[in-house]
Amino acid sequence: MTEFRYPDDCQSNDDIADYWAVRLDDVQLSAAEEIAFERWQAADPKNPARLIRARQTWQGMEIAAAEFSDDEDLSIRSRQPDHDTGFDSEAVRRDLERLGALEGGNNRLPGMRSAKRRARPMLAIFTILLLVGLWGYSAFQPDADLIAASNPDVVGEVHELSDGSRIWMEPGTRVALAYGDQYRDLTVLEGGVFIEVAKDSTRPLRIHLNKLTATAVGTAFSASKWGGHVRVEVSEGTVDLESRTAKLARLTAGRASWQD
Repeated sequence: MTEFRYPDDCQSNDDIADYWAVRLDDVQLSAAEEIAFERWQAADPKNPARLIRARQTWQGMEIAAAEFSDDEDLSIRSRQPDHDTGFDSEAVRRDLERLGALEGGNNRLPGMRSAKRRARPMLAIFTILLLVGLWGYSAFQPDADLIAASNPDVVGEVHELSDGSRIWMEPGTRVALAYGDQYRDLTVLEGGVFIEVAKDSTRPLRIHLNKLTATAVGTAFSASKWGGHVRVEVSEGTVDLESRTAKLARLTAGRASWQD
C-alpha cells in the first residue's frame, strides 16, 4: 500500500482540516487516505470540530463567491448576518479571504482556485496567440542553405554558387537559395553578404531582404539585414530596388540605399 503524505502546504491542523474538507466532497478516499483520516481525527479532540467548520466553509464558499462577486457590493451586504436564513455573510467573507477565495486572502483551500485568476484566461489566450504567431513566422521562413560561422575570419571565405556567382558572408550570416528557370533568388535571413553576380540575362539574380528586393544581372554589390535594418551598396554595374508592390530606385556603382 502506498504511504500517504499530506501536501506541503498542510502545516497545521486547520490546514489539514481544509484538505480533508475538499477530499471528502464527493471523492472516494483511498485505503491509505482512510487510515490517515482516522488517525488525524483521533490525534486531537478538536480535530472533528475543525473538520465540520472546514466542510461548512467549503460548501458555502462557492455560493457566497458567486453571490457576492463584486467586492464593494460584498462589503456592504456582508456587514450583518442574514437573520432569515441564519447565514452569516461576514463570517463566510472572513473564511473566504483566509482561504484566498476573495481578494486579500493569503492562502487558498487545497484544490480551490483563487478569485485572483481573472486575468489568467486572457493571459493564456495571448500566450497561445503569440506562440502560434512565432510558429507561423518560423514556418514560412525558408531554411538556410549557407551559414557563416561567428568567427571573424569567415569574411575571407568565398562561396562559389552553382551559376558561377561568388559570395562572401559576414560572421553569423544565414542565406537561403532558390534557383529557378526565370530567377536566381537569394534570401538573406540575417546578416550581410557581398556578391559578384555571374551574368545571365535570362535569369536576373534577386536578393530579398525583408520587404526589399535587389535585382541584378551582372554586377557586384553588398546587401545586409541586421536586426531588421536593410542596406544595399553597389560596387559595379546596376541594381534595381523594389518593394513588394512597386519599383523604388536604380542604384549605380558607388550608390547605396538603406531601409529601417
